[in-house]
Amino acid sequence: MTANTDILRDGVLGLTLIKSGIEPNPTTDQEEHFFTYALYPHAESWRYSNVSDEAYNLNQPLKTVKKAMAEDVYSYANVDKKNVVIETSRRLKRVKAL
Repeated sequence: MTANTDILRDGVLGLTLIKSGIEPNPTTDQEEHFFTYALYPHAESWRYSNVSDEAYNLNQPLKTVKKAMAEDVYSYANVDKKNVVIETSRRLKRVKAL
């Protein structure tokens, strides 16, 4: 399943929400689907306009924890590059290391 956008004539935006094959499920395109999308106008190329950050924030919204204090937050890793995202980490079972 993919989403695709095209700018058409007279400033009309076309949005294709689903293109699906029929294998292994021949009725995939006839089932109920849910989509989330956002329009993010930007002047420069998507590479220089924070499009990836906006997409990530849309698809992975910030979750809050009630009664969390700043001193209760710990970080096991950090990144100082904009093009790197740490999504998941887990402790190895046999080694006491991240």
